[in-house]
Amino acid sequence: MNNKLVSVIITTYKRPISVLRRAVESVVNQTYKNIEIIVVNDYPEDKKNAEKIKELLSKYHKRLILYLEPDHNSGACAARNLGLSRAKGTYISFLDDDDYWLERKIEVQLTGFESENIGVVYTPFYLKYKNKQKIVKTDAIDGRLTESLLYRNTMCIFPLMRTDLVRQVGGFDVKLTASQEHDLLLRLSENSDFKFIDELVAVYDISDISISMNIPKKIEAFEMFLLKHKKLYDMYPDAAHYQLIRMVNNMNNAGLYKYAFSIWKKALQIKPFAVQNITQPLKGILKRITGRRAFH
Repeated sequence: MNNKLVSVIITTYKRPISVLRRAVESVVNQTYKNIEIIVVNDYPEDKKNAEKIKELLSKYHKRLILYLEPDHNSGACAARNLGLSRAKGTYISFLDDDDYWLERKIEVQLTGFESENIGVVYTPFYLKYKNKQKIVKTDAIDGRLTESLLYRNTMCIFPLMRTDLVRQVGGFDVKLTASQEHDLLLRLSENSDFKFIDELVAVYDISDISISMNIPKKIEAFEMFLLKHKKLYDMYPDAAHYQLIRMVNNMNNAGLYKYAFSIWKKALQIKPFAVQNITQPLKGILKRITGRRAFH
């Protein structure tokens, strides 16, 4: 294994110090040691909490840890980009303050960079909600994943990426209100290969806040994502249809039948004879009658 520097960007926002500590220590305790940790505090307005973060980080004097903060709260993507701008590592990975890694995460993923063509290495992960945990491992494939990523992004959480390629595509898009990681990986997939390694190395901790993302924001993010990648979706109409039908189901579940119907009409134009064009409206009708969540 090479001994190249790996940059880890941890963004934090109004998080209890105990939770941030868990994330930081999961990086400090990695079996691979040549790591720099960049913590970006995206709520510098709270001076008291900022001092607590600095105090926490001062305890890890044996590690190269850099504390950064923007002039004001600017959002997760801007915070990640700030960390990216200061990163010195050959490889880079991003970690939210409420998630954490298992100790072999970096060591395992580094083995995947077998050639210059590989820009992203990813692995399965644990999905945790309250006291329940499950393994997420879908689309475990190598190569160019553009088409797969046009469908969904469940397979690429906590990837290790080449820093130069992340910079080359412009980092995170601060204009997107959601799906920012998905967008970054999709852009990376157009010019680099992905490598899958079948070892569990991280825990994605879902909070109630994540689950209850407001519907207008979800709609806005969905429409922005499809519009931004319209050229790719025009090349892969099945993926576009899948995304639209998925949104129809989500909007039916949210009780937004009028919007669901408008999305359904767009799906109908792409694949007029698809079975889902019939089943999804039926799910919406069933929900309206029973008042229950439509089945998947």
